[in-house]
Amino acid sequence: MKLAKTAFAPLIAVSLLSSTGKLRAQDNFLQAWEARVRATSARQPAWPVPVVSPSSVIVQLARVDFVRQYTSTQTTTWNYDNGKGVNLIPFARTEFDINLPPYIQHNNPKVQDGAGDVSFVAKYRMFSANEGSNYSVAAQAAFSVPTGSYKNGTAVSTITPTIIGGKGFGRFDVQSAIGAVLPTSSSATIGRTISWNTVAQYKVGKYFWPELAQRFDAAFRSAGGQDEFILAPAFGDDGHHLFGGGIEVWTPMVDAFLKSHDLQPLPDPLPEPTPPNIPPPAGLSEHGQQSFHTYLTLGPHKAFAMSEHHFAFVTAQMAPQDAVKKALENCNKNAMGSGERCHVAFIDESPGK
Repeated sequence: MKLAKTAFAPLIAVSLLSSTGKLRAQDNFLQAWEARVRATSARQPAWPVPVVSPSSVIVQLARVDFVRQYTSTQTTTWNYDNGKGVNLIPFARTEFDINLPPYIQHNNPKVQDGAGDVSFVAKYRMFSANEGSNYSVAAQAAFSVPTGSYKNGTAVSTITPTIIGGKGFGRFDVQSAIGAVLPTSSSATIGRTISWNTVAQYKVGKYFWPELAQRFDAAFRSAGGQDEFILAPAFGDDGHHLFGGGIEVWTPMVDAFLKSHDLQPLPDPLPEPTPPNIPPPAGLSEHGQQSFHTYLTLGPHKAFAMSEHHFAFVTAQMAPQDAVKKALENCNKNAMGSGERCHVAFIDESPGK
């Protein structure tokens, strides 16, 4: 028994070490993947993905569309999913899509409903620049598998090579794609289709009206949640800046809420966070260096843009490309009339390129 106990203890230790090593390897893998997605996305325009036409930028997301088509014969066709699925960024500049088969409902007794084809897409972004130059060019190849039922898909597999390009002008951008649907067989009867799609987009802005917030609050309370809804006054030209620039406005509101629940603030404030030891970009004024010090203490996602005599930074954005875009917009606005053009000096805590 003593021998068995002595031999068993090292086995437990080895097993625990092995499990810990696997968890660390998984964490490192996910962290590397997320870092790659952030870096890749930051080097392209932050354009929304078009509804129908292919996009010249690469994205990582899960997507589902619902399309309703009303034909000249007064019939309505519903396409559930519309051939969308999961888009991944497994390598730099590279996107791989797994598109699920759509379900097509014809609402016509003469045509049978059923599933469409499953497809896969491999895309490579060849050239791009974020909102400083604002362009993107990519090439992709789609491969469809004839999994459709009741003639709701193609009769054979197809390969669709496509070239997509886009150019932005401030809030406006145009993306155009040209491709060819090439059947793997029966080309003489099916034929080869050339498609050319162009989409124009204009970013109006972000709006979040109070009525919608009140509806969210009512839904939260109806599910048993407890809160206090406060409709804060307007703050500048963008209410998103209230949290960082209007501390004196919302602090009394939060303190009163906490006090009503017997949660008193600390007698002494917590110490300020220590920023990482990163020197400021060359060429910043004394005020700019102080602002960069503040920038380092704030959370992601963030970006710091500058020109010869101007600078701007933003923080707490949803994604690195959003921070880059906003920082460049603000910096170029500050430099307006000087003839200077801003560039991105830092993305999060890494030098911009």
